[in-house]
Amino acid sequence: YRQVTQDGHSGYSVETYRIIKDGSGQQLSRTLEAKSRYNKTDQIIEIGAESTVPPVTPTPPVTPPPNVEPTTPVVAPTPTVDPSPEIPSQTPPGEIVPPIDPLPSATE
Repeated sequence: YRQVTQDGHSGYSVETYRIIKDGSGQQLSRTLEAKSRYNKTDQIIEIGAESTVPPVTPTPPVTPPPNVEPTTPVVAPTPTVDPSPEIPSQTPPGEIVPPIDPLPSATE
């Protein structure tokens, strides 16, 4: 039994420059913009007896449910609230209260 569990690669460095040239192609300036370094990665190979772990069996695909007619959702009725609740009277029964003029006139 022999299995590569990680591929290896060599490390390297990269430098990125911004180069400005004139219309004739003559270089006017060269500026270092970035440096990047990528480390090497070792290759890993497993060597030994076959694994005793049983192989994973794929799960069967999920079958969609049969076509079902859509239903109208049931909405609970909203309780109604009386917008003008009755205010208890401050006047004793049988007493007559004269109407109140809400805005006195300017001539008074």
